[in-house]
Amino acid sequence: MAGQGRVDLRRKDYFGARDLDPDLVTSADFQKEIIASFGAAIPLTRFLCRATGALWD
Repeated sequence: MAGQGRVDLRRKDYFGARDLDPDLVTSADFQKEIIASFGAAIPLTRFLCRATGALWD
């Protein structure tokens, strides 16, 4: 991106992905795994919100 100036983070898409064992989806631990995954995304979400001027508590 040399020579293109600053990147506008508001014009980008962000997504997180992880490998899931197909058996996990129907297991009793699925909810715990999903909660942990969303919790792990908090630092990235916080950064993106602050960098783009979105509200973050």
